[in-house]
Amino acid sequence: VLDRFPDFHGPDHFFDRVIARVVPEDVTRRQLIESGDADGVAVLPAEDVIALRSNPDVQVVEYETTQCDWIRLNYARLTKEARQGLCYAFPYDDIINEVLRGFAKKQGPIADTVIGFDASIELYDTDLERASELLTEGGITESDELEYMLASGDADDRAIAELFQASLAEIGFNLAITQVDRSQLVDMAYGDSPPEERPHMMSSGWWPDYNDSYNQLFPNFHPDSAGSAGSNSMFYDNEEVGQLLDQARDAETEEELIAATSEILQIMIQDDPAAVFYAQITRAQVLSADIRGFRPNGIYIASWNYHEMWREAIT
Repeated sequence: VLDRFPDFHGPDHFFDRVIARVVPEDVTRRQLIESGDADGVAVLPAEDVIALRSNPDVQVVEYETTQCDWIRLNYARLTKEARQGLCYAFPYDDIINEVLRGFAKKQGPIADTVIGFDASIELYDTDLERASELLTEGGITESDELEYMLASGDADDRAIAELFQASLAEIGFNLAITQVDRSQLVDMAYGDSPPEERPHMMSSGWWPDYNDSYNQLFPNFHPDSAGSAGSNSMFYDNEEVGQLLDQARDAETEEELIAATSEILQIMIQDDPAAVFYAQITRAQVLSADIRGFRPNGIYIASWNYHEMWREAIT
C-alpha cells in the first residue's frame, strides 16, 4: 500500500493511495479488471488481451519491450548435441502464432534494441529430422524422460510446454511437464542445489536493467552466476563465454562491447546452446478506461508511473 506523503516537495499528485496486489492466477486478474475491482493489470495471457481490446470499459496499451523469453537447458545433464537437438525440436512458429498470438517475434537472448544485438547470428528453425539425429547423438533415447519445470498458474507457459511436448513426441521422445508453485521454482532456481538435482529444462525470461548486453547476459549465463550467485539456474558453464563476458564488462568503447557480444551470441545460440531462445516479447498492460497518464517503458517492464497518472471523469 502506497499512501500520499503530505510533505512531498514536488507537485501534487492525483491519487491519495495506491494498492498493489499480487494475483498469481490469470483468470482472477482478468475478472478483477473487467469487474472494475482493479484499475490496472500488468500481465495477462495473449488471448485475454485480444478479447479485452473490444471491451469499452478498459484500455489496452501495447508496447515493445527488451524482454526475451527462453527455456533454460541443464548444462550438466544435457550434452551439446542434445541441447542442439532440443533447439531444433522446438515449435517456434506455433508458439509465436498460437500461444503468444503475435505478441512476440523470434529472437535470441537479447532484444534487437539492446546494444550488442547482432542480426547476423542465425536462429534455429524447427527441423524434427535434425532434432532426432542430434538427440540420439547426444545420448537421449526413446525410453528416457526429459523434465520441463514451470510455475503453476501461467496459461501461456503451460501451453508452450505442451506444444514442445507434442513436438518431441512426434519424433519419439518423452517430455514430462512438472508444474510447481512459483515460490518453489524461484527457490530452486536461485538456490544451491546441484544441477544433477535440477530438471532438464525450465521456463524463463529476462530483460536488462539498462540498455547493455552485458547486463542482460552476465547474470544468466556467466559461470560465476550459477546457483545462488546469480540467475544461471541451469549452470551454463562455457569457459569462452565467461571470458568474453569479462571482456564485455571491461569494454572501453561501444564497438568493443558489440564485438564481444557477437561472439557470445554465436556460441550461446548455435555452437554450445545455453537455452532454447524463442521470443522477444511485446507487452500489454490493461487499465480502466478512465485512467490517464500511463507511460509504458520497454526496459522497466510492467511498471506503473503512479505519480503521473490520474482518473478522468467520463460522461
